[in-house]
Amino acid sequence: MLLPSGGEVAVSPTEEMVFSAALALPEQSRAQLADMLWTSLPEERLDLCVPEEVRQGWAEEARRRMQDVQTGNVSLLPGDEVRGPPSPPDAEMNYHFHPDAEDELHGTYEYYEAEREGLGRRFGEAFDEALVRKRG
Repeated sequence: MLLPSGGEVAVSPTEEMVFSAALALPEQSRAQLADMLWTSLPEERLDLCVPEEVRQGWAEEARRRMQDVQTGNVSLLPGDEVRGPPSPPDAEMNYHFHPDAEDELHGTYEYYEAEREGLGRRFGEAFDEALVRKRG
């Protein structure tokens, strides 16, 4: 099967039929189908949908940041200084981020969204879910 990106992938005749039928759907239906398929994947398998070059970019960025810390180009802040005092369990979630962290968060969203439409949104949702889990 020839992919829109120009690459090819081997698929079974049944998969070919399903893919062809899905591509013939109106844009709105394809978007709904894509969302349904995406959310059907277990969280630990979502990385299958991330292109290899994006995963490599993540690894390179992690190495760059670690090198910046090790060489002293950046300094780490104590967790309490970044997070502030803990909230009582029944308090409303109210987070404040350092302006640099906020800029980085927005930049990361924009990067993922530019890589693949909807990926930035998924990143934002995962980030929000992580905040909720951290609070819990």
